[in-house]
Amino acid sequence: MIGGIGLLLILVSIVLVVVGLVKKSSGLKSKGFKGLGLGVILLIAGGLMTDSTPKPQQQAAAQAVTAQSQSKQEEKKDVPREYKMALKAAEQYLATMPFSKEGLYQQLTSDAGSKFPAEAARYAVDNVKIDWKQMALKAAQQYLSTMPFSKEGLYQQLTSDAGSKFPSDLARYAVDNVKTDWNENALKAAKQYLSTMPMSNTELHQQLTSSAGDKYTKEQADYAISHLPK
Repeated sequence: MIGGIGLLLILVSIVLVVVGLVKKSSGLKSKGFKGLGLGVILLIAGGLMTDSTPKPQQQAAAQAVTAQSQSKQEEKKDVPREYKMALKAAEQYLATMPFSKEGLYQQLTSDAGSKFPAEAARYAVDNVKIDWKQMALKAAQQYLSTMPFSKEGLYQQLTSDAGSKFPSDLARYAVDNVKTDWNENALKAAKQYLSTMPMSNTELHQQLTSSAGDKYTKEQADYAISHLPK
């Protein structure tokens, strides 16, 4: 915005320019040019004299950003050493294998793990930079690389307390997006069962589809049995 002084200079300069032009057209060249020149100078000066005073909203926003930055720096300085160590340990674990947030917390606090205090471990899992969705997807891929799972069997493994402890929404994302052939997984599972014990087709079908078994769909179990070696 243009300040009061700048606006006044612009108005005066306009008058001088007009007067200069009138004098020039009347043949009064010397004085006309002087008035015209002065008017132009004042016009430029008036335009440059802007109100550089920040608005209250701008000042408040700048102060808020500064305060937030200072607060974050102070928080980093106040973090206990053991909390920082827990965060580094969390980063190292996640660099080697996929964990859920609660699975990582258990690994950090467990006597068979890192033995960090609960507060330090909670700080670590809350502040580690990671995409938990991608962790769930990677865990699903790893499970499928070691043994055949049905979609629901894999979901149970990802969410189970005895498994990976992923929340239901992340586990569902993983099983919906993992690249695998569920029919072929059912066929592999059927072959594994038959390699350990003799089973009738009916018994094998029941084992593949049972909620206490592999949780394959009826169609997937049908595919498996129909594609077994003769």
